[in-house]
Amino acid sequence: MRALVLMCLVACRSASQVPETPQGGGERAAPAAAPAGCQISLPPPPAGAPATVGPAYVLVDGVGVLRIADGSVTTAVAMPGTLAQSTVMATGPKGELWLSDWGNVRVLEPDGAIRALRSERGGPRYEGLVVRSASDVWAVTGDIDWAVVHHDGARWTAVRGREQFKGKYEDIKLNRMVVADGAVWVSTWNGLWRGVGDDWRPIALPDGLASTGDLWVYRDQLIAGDHGGHYLRVGEQWRELAWPLEGSVLRALSDIGVVAMPDLDSPTIRLSAVEGGGCVVTSEAVRGSRIDEFTVDAAGRSWVASDLGLAVLGSDGRLLAQWSSGSLPGLTGRIVAIAVAGRGPERLPAAQVGRSWEVVGRLETYKSGAPLAGLAIELCSARGRDGRCAGGTSVALRATTRADGSFRFAGVPEGEMHILVRPPEGLADCDTPFTVVGHVFAPARDCVARPDRPGVCDLGVLTQCLPFEMPPPPY
Repeated sequence: MRALVLMCLVACRSASQVPETPQGGGERAAPAAAPAGCQISLPPPPAGAPATVGPAYVLVDGVGVLRIADGSVTTAVAMPGTLAQSTVMATGPKGELWLSDWGNVRVLEPDGAIRALRSERGGPRYEGLVVRSASDVWAVTGDIDWAVVHHDGARWTAVRGREQFKGKYEDIKLNRMVVADGAVWVSTWNGLWRGVGDDWRPIALPDGLASTGDLWVYRDQLIAGDHGGHYLRVGEQWRELAWPLEGSVLRALSDIGVVAMPDLDSPTIRLSAVEGGGCVVTSEAVRGSRIDEFTVDAAGRSWVASDLGLAVLGSDGRLLAQWSSGSLPGLTGRIVAIAVAGRGPERLPAAQVGRSWEVVGRLETYKSGAPLAGLAIELCSARGRDGRCAGGTSVALRATTRADGSFRFAGVPEGEMHILVRPPEGLADCDTPFTVVGHVFAPARDCVARPDRPGVCDLGVLTQCLPFEMPPPPY
């Protein structure tokens, strides 16, 4: 995952804002004092801002879509296996959830019904979904010959292909697409383009901005930028925004006026105001070693996924609620994506006692099938840059393999876990830099049931020192 740093805002509360003290939500007994730092007031809510609460949707690998609403959690769309890893999500104006994978587009309605809008075996995935209404949906196909597509409520239509964004480069790559100010905006290697109906034309960038890797929408106005700065487009003019750069890429923005970015060195996010004076607040740390996914709802709350679970942060950076992996029904794997409808759920669910496992298995080499005996191995929720368990609050357990290569870890929580293996130097079966070692698993997804030993997760034989590219199977 590309290292990202995020900045975000501190918000003032308005009378229409969702309360920031959850009723029985998460694992936090009482909110801590707001993180120290500057205080930035947000502008009044925009006209027509979502006034109602809505569900939060959490996409979990090996499980599917969890729907968080009214203080409860349900699995709204089951996705066994690895389907969640290739699925993208976006919410619509009525709180519905749009899902797209390779060849399919489905809509989860607020009443729980699922509508299929597209089913094309082997077709492209529709990415960057922008749902303005049931009859006005935009997306970009995820194949190499990408195209801008539109859904009018009855059919999907390709509006413009990559070859039509002409310019310096023939191999035209897409940066991002958004819809704002009555137009479709597409950022490519050949610059920024604006489309209204059949009229598509390139748009000159502000002075000092060489490219537009970022496109965002704030109160139906376009924000464009890259490492050289971010600019709000007002009419035909650009106005520079005072966002601290620090070489980071913006990750989340809300119409309430909050921008947010993940911190590179700690499980925190940085909050600032879209049109503020550059003041940045670093949030309280969430449980875990890194931030994987997050979004900001219309109330200014940040929903954050780490390697150890899910958390909600207030617009002032306070930790409002936190759920470790396993403490909510279905929260048993890596969180792939988060989408929140409107202002999000007002009442957050209470955490439950998470299940723990005894994890057993055996290590042997690919080349000769020899056991890896007497080897010190680690199990953790996040792997660090040095190949060892990441620091911070990551789960970190240690074990030593027996003579037959078998191992045992006790007290392993739910969630995605890594077994880190470092074979001894000079071992012939592993004496090449092009071998693969270690194993990634989630107990709820990958464990073999042991009727005689409940609570035991048997991973079986884990083959180590695999070739970097596996040979073809025998015929």
